Amino acid sequence: MSALTSLSHLNLSHNNLSGPIPKDNQFSTFNDPSIYAYNPYLCGSPLPNTCPGDLSHGASESKGNEDEDGIEKVWFYFVIALGFGTGLWGVIFTLWFKKNWRHSYFRWVEDVGDEIYVAIVIKVAKLKKMKMKRNHDHE
Repeated sequence: MSALTSLSHLNLSHNNLSGPIPKDNQFSTFNDPSIYAYNPYLCGSPLPNTCPGDLSHGASESKGNEDEDGIEKVWFYFVIALGFGTGLWGVIFTLWFKKNWRHSYFRWVEDVGDEIYVAIVIKVAKLKKMKMKRNHDHE
């Protein structure tokens, strides 16, 4: 049956077939699983049932891929941690040993903090003013 080459429609459902679905010639073009319905012992693509020979091969491959993915993740996080640590300690040591940089940095931090504080105070004052104006308009 796998030698057929010019078949456009095929329905093998309800035939009590068993074994792997051939992947040769025309069978590779039939991707609709419903044409193999009610054949519980059929296996292989496009059905969700995997064939017994494919299961062990696929399981060993997926286990190998999981091991490789695990090693890659460990290296990925290791490199990120190493880069973060290098950058952090580079900044800390620079501020520790360069007194003028340390003073400039903390002066900048204070200036930014002051700017944020002033912006918040101005916004709160505007909101209070609008609230008082609304209360005065409603009376």
